[in-house]
Amino acid sequence: MFRLGATAIALIFCVGNSQANQATHTALPEMFTGSAFQATPISPPLDPDKPNNQREISSTPPVGYVKFCSTGAAECKARGTSEPVAWGSDKWKELLRVNSAINHQVESVSDLVLYGEKERWAYPIDKGDGEDIVLLKKRTLMELGFSVADLLITIVRDENDKGHAVLSVTTNLGDFILDNRRNTVRIWSATDYKFIKRQSHTDPLHWISLDNKPSHGHDLSTLPRT
Repeated sequence: MFRLGATAIALIFCVGNSQANQATHTALPEMFTGSAFQATPISPPLDPDKPNNQREISSTPPVGYVKFCSTGAAECKARGTSEPVAWGSDKWKELLRVNSAINHQVESVSDLVLYGEKERWAYPIDKGDGEDIVLLKKRTLMELGFSVADLLITIVRDENDKGHAVLSVTTNLGDFILDNRRNTVRIWSATDYKFIKRQSHTDPLHWISLDNKPSHGHDLSTLPRT
């Protein structure tokens, strides 16, 4: 299994800087500094017949992810809760760089082409599908100090009603989406996706159902897709 270490992370950041240096504002986006911006977390539907601390509706984790976790990957271990990421320009830059650099580093290829299997989750080296790319982004951000409880693999349906995996990053200013289909990092409500389910904050093998409430969001990145 491929392991991304400090040297590889440094290389990723060099790639990200070379591709985004001219386009990315490194300062905290102005919309975060005013009172008009409202935190918009993804809101799961709740079961009214259960106690408040048990009202999230459980969902089935993807079969490919369960198989991936059977290999003993560290990201699959249950963990305690934590406070959401406190937003700042340093965190913003890290999200931009990791999302952009890994999108460029890993060529999007289906499991059928790469492994001869319909569904297989694995850390990619230079090729992989959406799920593989999400796993690599999550592990990279964990190694950069982000809490694993704030990095949640999320399943959505795209504009063609096809399943797709993205990474939700929960912060004190809402939930942001890292996506292999674009280098922009957006608040979840600014995407065109229908949110289906994602990992819980405390146990990556416990997944919860999500709704798709319409909300006004913001496209926060200036990185172009190339």
